[in-house]
Amino acid sequence: MATKCRTSAPVNQLRGISRVVSTGFTTRHVLGSTATTAINSRRFAANSPQVDEELTQFLKSEIELEKKSQTEPLPQLKGWSVATDGSNLTFTKTYGSEQIAVRANVNHSVDTRGFNEDVENPEQMSAPMVCRPDFAVEIKKGNRTLGINCSFVDLEDVDGDDGPQGTAGGQESGADAQALEDEFQINELSIYEGEFKDSSYLVAGDVMDGSMYDLMMDLLHERGVDQEFAKQLIDYTTVYDHTQYVGLLEKLRDFVAKK
Repeated sequence: MATKCRTSAPVNQLRGISRVVSTGFTTRHVLGSTATTAINSRRFAANSPQVDEELTQFLKSEIELEKKSQTEPLPQLKGWSVATDGSNLTFTKTYGSEQIAVRANVNHSVDTRGFNEDVENPEQMSAPMVCRPDFAVEIKKGNRTLGINCSFVDLEDVDGDDGPQGTAGGQESGADAQALEDEFQINELSIYEGEFKDSSYLVAGDVMDGSMYDLMMDLLHERGVDQEFAKQLIDYTTVYDHTQYVGLLEKLRDFVAKK
């Protein structure tokens, strides 16, 4: 059976306060060694009013800077309705008699690979910080649901001399080469009635028959979960994540400032 997808490596989300990085959508501050040294050099007394005041003042300026960087509004995903609940996002539409939902969570989804904090000039730190969250597609007919869990393709995983699993000498078949061009991949799928249960059977994408995998991707594409949707999802979640980050800073400011 041909292999069609790879498990993406975990992405550590960096949140910091000392250096600005341009994302194309927003700016984000990433904790650098200089700020770490400054923080570690301080000796904080427990419940120190001075520390609380310093943090409150810092957060005020930080929030102002982050809001100034919010130049991009949330993009529109044509044909989809969007519902948000904190870090959770749900995109819904109908396709004939089917109800389709795409669910994603922006927590720990910021991709910071390629960022270099060991430079003096912040302008040199131009690696984009964008959201690439895993997402679940639910296609519902009556009481039965086809659930397909997906993730964005990690291009670092498909580079190298060994080539995709199941091919010799790094030579991909036509179908494998096409799969590597996709923005996202199928990790697993299941069909269940009512709500998904821990006992519901799942099949992994990397053991799925190659022809079946291609047809499942075609099924998603026909329902609007295609490469363009994947790119729009990255854009949307990147801007949305930044608004959530600013909101967290505001809550932290209010918490610390409260007497």
